[in-house]
Amino acid sequence: MKESILTPSVISYSAAISACKKSLQWAGALQLFADMQRSILQPNVITYIAPISACGKGQQWAMALQLFADMQWSSLMPNDTTYNLRLHGLAPNCAYAVHGDRADHIALD
Repeated sequence: MKESILTPSVISYSAAISACKKSLQWAGALQLFADMQRSILQPNVITYIAPISACGKGQQWAMALQLFADMQWSSLMPNDTTYNLRLHGLAPNCAYAVHGDRADHIALD
């Protein structure tokens, strides 16, 4: 029998990252996203949404905002979903982090 080799695609990475997000495994989502970036595949806006959301659900606000900034630096244009995720999902929690025990300033713009 001939052995076939499957190669990951943007869609398969996005699905795996989304599965990590749904199971609250933000570190796994970040690892898969990093693996994808090291490959020849280029993330798209949809691919960025899953790890941003996973970090938000895992209360990793600074990392979520960093991913959002990375997306913009990679010349991808955020869509309504990414802006809504940033504004409605992360902004209230970022304000909490700024006013908590840490003195970090997290820019929201």
